Amino acid sequence: MAEFDRKLGAKFNLNTYIMPNKKQSARPAESGWLLESGVIGIDKTLKLIKLSKWTLVELEILVRAFSLKPVLGETTDPKKKAGLPWFPIDGAHRTEFEPDLISYPIEGREDYQRCLERFFKCLVSEAESKRKQGRGPTSDRQPLYRWLMNADTLDLIVKGPELVEVRSKRLNKIKAYCLVLADAVKVIRGERRKMPTSYPESVKAKMGRKGFSKNLDKVKEMIELSLLIPKQRDEALALAITRTEQRVREKESELKVLHFQTLHLRQLEADRKKVGKGSRKP
Repeated sequence: MAEFDRKLGAKFNLNTYIMPNKKQSARPAESGWLLESGVIGIDKTLKLIKLSKWTLVELEILVRAFSLKPVLGETTDPKKKAGLPWFPIDGAHRTEFEPDLISYPIEGREDYQRCLERFFKCLVSEAESKRKQGRGPTSDRQPLYRWLMNADTLDLIVKGPELVEVRSKRLNKIKAYCLVLADAVKVIRGERRKMPTSYPESVKAKMGRKGFSKNLDKVKEMIELSLLIPKQRDEALALAITRTEQRVREKESELKVLHFQTLHLRQLEADRKKVGKGSRKP
């Protein structure tokens, strides 16, 4: 964890992860389908949205740029990751990044490095909380950062399951998550009015038929939060502007009083000099 925290200052190039290029996927029929939130999973993506207070689109942009998985020194090759068949995220959505003005007014917008650092700190904080909780009822409580894409997941997407049934099931589950989350992104971006009312049985089977409706409810909650978060930021920004303007008025009033006091003191000084000159003997 200390090594993970030490990496907070690392630089990342987000340009690579916004739009896929024409040569990214070795399988053209499957190009443009991958969302890293689909790799993370619906439960954990929803938790990250609540933890980081970022929209699904913002979170997706950030985790795509995250190329180091801090588990046993394991790394993800950023060049290989950049070549994955990413679902296209419009670069214009970068402008959605804004500072957290709710608790403290900050001028301007956060840059991407600060966004990443804040995201990592959220992960560190969550992992520390899991460590303090100890073992769960049936297994160790796994911190969220363990679910980010690692080298094994990258190879699974690039090479396929290679006739291994367990890996085939995992890849199919990731694809099902990505399909549903891509629809959510389209709703958030205004490209769809709402989520589809039904999905193929094959998708439900990959996500688990019994839990599919619950997963869909969680995706809808992601959409609600992703639409609410910008509104909350607008309200917080408007409040910060109002408070700043009030402070400006208070300072201007204070300056007027100080200016008047200065003029008064200057007048007293001038009168004193006159009295001093008049009392001198010839």
